[in-house]
Amino acid sequence: MTLEAFVNRTQATLKENAPTILAGLGVGGVVATGLLAHKAGRVYQQEVIEATHIVDPTDRVLTGKEKFEIGWKRHIPVLLIGSVTVTCIIAGTAIGNRRNAALMGMIAVGETAFREYRDKVEAVVGKPKAAKVVDEIASDKVHSAEGSEIVFVGTDKVLCFDTLTGRFFESSRLDIERAEVDINRQILGDMYASQNDFYSKIGLGRVAGGDDIGWNNETPLEIQFTAVLEDDKPVLALSYRFPPKVGYHRVW
Repeated sequence: MTLEAFVNRTQATLKENAPTILAGLGVGGVVATGLLAHKAGRVYQQEVIEATHIVDPTDRVLTGKEKFEIGWKRHIPVLLIGSVTVTCIIAGTAIGNRRNAALMGMIAVGETAFREYRDKVEAVVGKPKAAKVVDEIASDKVHSAEGSEIVFVGTDKVLCFDTLTGRFFESSRLDIERAEVDINRQILGDMYASQNDFYSKIGLGRVAGGDDIGWNNETPLEIQFTAVLEDDKPVLALSYRFPPKVGYHRVW
């Protein structure tokens, strides 16, 4: 590897991991600032005591100017390390915010492209065939789900499957549709609703990241049901015409 290639690779690695590196420097800076401040404080206190006895054996209290002249040099490293620490934290946060903004922009572009593709598929092949594709995808997800125990309790409920999280749960189509109406009513009032809001309505546990994605007036909750047989037992699979999106609460 040439020196130029090594330098370029090193620069690329540092740039890619800049937020992590700056966060580490910030943590180290906080610790170093605390230790230096403690040490400088102890030395400063000792010097003040010694200076008091030298200036006046009767323990005259030093003036603020005299104390400043004794201790200001001791605190310069503390101020420098503290300033560098604050700079690292601010820089790391700024880089992270810029990257998150770029990522959200890419996700938004992908969501727009997906909606355009889906609408064009429906226009070309027709809604019945497009719905058939959705049914086949839901069926594949149900059949590929592993490690989920199928349990039936009661007579008016059936086994359901959430295609977003790959979880089986027990409910009825009517209860799910009621939850869908409640969520869309919430969207009308609050202008948005999260994925976890919906899961709470249908009795499913909250998921990590479920508060960061959801639906709004532009992309409301619209559930598509697919009946699937799994081990000769009926399973009601839930798909979503509009998948929950990042930045759903930003309605302006």
